[in-house]
Amino acid sequence: MPGNQKPVAGLPPGAATLLVVTEVFRLLRLATWVGGSALIVYLAIPLPLSYTAGQETTVTLLFQFIANFKLHMVIPYAVAAGFFGLWLRERRTRKTSVKREHERVVKLEKKIDPGRTSS
Repeated sequence: MPGNQKPVAGLPPGAATLLVVTEVFRLLRLATWVGGSALIVYLAIPLPLSYTAGQETTVTLLFQFIANFKLHMVIPYAVAAGFFGLWLRERRTRKTSVKREHERVVKLEKKIDPGRTSS
C-alpha cells in the first residue's frame, strides 16, 4: 500500500515516488529514441530496396555510385585540400606572430632610444 511506505533517509515524503516516476519517463524517452532511430533506419534502407527491387531507379543509381566510388581519385584530393587548409592556417599564424613581434621590437627600440630612425 502506498500509504505504508517508510520515508527514505534524507528525502522528503513523496520524493521516492517522484524519483520512480522520473525514471519511468526517462526509460520511456530512451525507448522512444531507440525505436524512432530504428524506424528511420528501416524506412531509409530496407524499405526502399524492397519496393524498388529489380527496377532501375534513382535509388539503384545512387547505390551504384556509392559502390563504385573511386577512392584512388578522392583520397589524394582530400589529402591535398587538408594540407592546403593547414598551410593557410600556418601562414595566417606566422603573419600574426611576425607582426606582433615586429611591433614589440619597435616599442622596445622607441623606449630605449626615442631618437632612433631605423633598425
